[in-house]
Amino acid sequence: RQSTMIDVPLTCLFFAVIWNISIMFLYIPVRVTLVAMRKASPRLFVHGSNPDLGNAKVSESYKEMYARTIRAHLNMLENLPVYAILILISKAIAFESVAFDNYCIYWMWARVLHSLVHISSKKAYIVRIRALLFGAQLVIYVFMILELSHAEAIDLTVLLPK
Repeated sequence: RQSTMIDVPLTCLFFAVIWNISIMFLYIPVRVTLVAMRKASPRLFVHGSNPDLGNAKVSESYKEMYARTIRAHLNMLENLPVYAILILISKAIAFESVAFDNYCIYWMWARVLHSLVHISSKKAYIVRIRALLFGAQLVIYVFMILELSHAEAIDLTVLLPK
């Protein structure tokens, strides 16, 4: 096997995908079990990631946890493309920066914490923590963009009319 240097942004992106798939493993078995035990109709899941368990024969707290897990997964799907695009742009232009690498790491862990907090509860103080973590991710996006804007291959002045 040939030894290569570890690429931090791509490793972070790879982990983010793994994390998203892990969240799916939290709710897919629930669906299978509910249908197998006849506590929910298969028709309940026709529309894919419907967070509503409807009239499934489970407790309300269970339904709420299931819904939060689905929403955490969908929220990850909404945010992953932006993260991936920024990383792929950095790779396409061969951009190397310790700061950019660190921003990738910070975003990834903020996203993991955001998902865990999202799934854990809907109490007001938890929702505020979730909002804070989401805000942190947005700020990190800005720093990633600013860092990329220093790359020689990127010149935003080309966007201005001549």
